[in-house]
Amino acid sequence: MRIAMLGGSFNPIHNGHLMLSEFIKSEFMLDKVLLTVAADPPHKSSEGMLPAGARLIMTGMAAADKEGIEVSQIEFMREGPSYTADTIKELEMMYPSDELFLIVGADMLLDIPNWKRPQELLQSVTVIGAMRKDERPYDIEAAREHLREKYGAKVVLSGFMGPDISSTDIRRRIFTARPVQGLIPEDVEMHIYENGYYMPDDIRLMQEKLKGMLKIKRYRHTMGTVRTAAFLAALYGADPEKARLAALLHDCAKTDKKSLKKLALETGIPADRWESENPGLLHAKLGAVLAEREFGVKDNEVLSAICAHTTGKPCMTKLDKIIYIADMIEPSRDFSGVGLLRDYAEEDLDKALIASMEFSVRKMKEKGEPLHPMTGIALEHLKKEMNKGG
Repeated sequence: MRIAMLGGSFNPIHNGHLMLSEFIKSEFMLDKVLLTVAADPPHKSSEGMLPAGARLIMTGMAAADKEGIEVSQIEFMREGPSYTADTIKELEMMYPSDELFLIVGADMLLDIPNWKRPQELLQSVTVIGAMRKDERPYDIEAAREHLREKYGAKVVLSGFMGPDISSTDIRRRIFTARPVQGLIPEDVEMHIYENGYYMPDDIRLMQEKLKGMLKIKRYRHTMGTVRTAAFLAALYGADPEKARLAALLHDCAKTDKKSLKKLALETGIPADRWESENPGLLHAKLGAVLAEREFGVKDNEVLSAICAHTTGKPCMTKLDKIIYIADMIEPSRDFSGVGLLRDYAEEDLDKALIASMEFSVRKMKEKGEPLHPMTGIALEHLKKEMNKGG
């Protein structure tokens, strides 16, 4: 067999890694590519580095449906730094009659002489270099010739010219509440959100607290709303960190009807006639109270978005609208018509909000539940504003 190793910290794995693996597998007629997760990367800072087990799980999730792309935990079987020369030596013992390849970024060809035991390494594999779009071919060609002349290395260059995606950029984007859709597989993305990976410490502490307050399904819905709010905030120019915070806490008071009535009494929040008939409506304004009292949120924009995410209200802010819509269309929602709402959300915020509110009105009527008049007032106000602008 022809087997290639693509090693890395995969912190996290992203679509660039997967596209590169599939392209090179086809280009060089490989039987399989081993995504080899570094247990202890010798040349990487530990700052921001997830535990090896967490990175291995995400890499496994990403490769699960990729034919001929496998995840290797060979570097987990030994202690100390994860040196490529040691890994290749072990792979030679595992595949004694097979041809081994090593996939590296073409820029790494310049650095291989500084790796551990480069002579031994380069005599054992054919190196496949993958260039980035901004790299200068003559520098890479010079590095290839140097490896050939000094070490007798077999070095070939891939024609891969895929997207320039960086794990560092993904971590930075998540930390600053910016979207990462399209950069990493969706199931890996949701895994990152649900576990609070790469998030600021205060957000991770809130997540841990929420896990103890919400049922698993509700918590996953919450983190899907956080993901969607990040996308919409970037699309419509809203404050990303406020959007993350409001989305994170929008359902912090979501519980059963009996508990909601009790919480309303304890917090001194009066229920109107419609909320008394349908206590589930209380969770939004109670959520704003809990966000302030239990989570220390003082930002009125954030509290407003939490309070308005169920019934809406007249004169909704951009953030109010984003949280209302994100709650409606986050990835776990699968009701009939949600795809259309998602399309609207990418076209026009107000159009998506009107469609979402109208959907809610229809569902309430179908269930025979009382419709809070605030929704009708908000919907009428929004339509008037759109007509003025239209």
